[in-house]
Amino acid sequence: MSGGRLRLAVGMLYGALDRLAGDGLIAVDGEETVQGRPRRYYRLTEDGHRAVTREAARMEQAARVVMDRASPAAGIAPA
Repeated sequence: MSGGRLRLAVGMLYGALDRLAGDGLIAVDGEETVQGRPRRYYRLTEDGHRAVTREAARMEQAARVVMDRASPAAGIAPA
């Protein structure tokens, strides 16, 4: 989904999923075994949706600050 911009090691991914579930931001939505390996599916909770929305707004605001400072009107220092 990130187009290769974000890569997580397996240990990081499962640790993050455990923390998100512990914080009530995601919930297990289903489990199955595929080729002998367990597979778990998650969904965002209402709290998770609110957290994602807040974080997206924060990131958008930060990007706006950077773009404003990088605009030609802000001036570019000589190399």
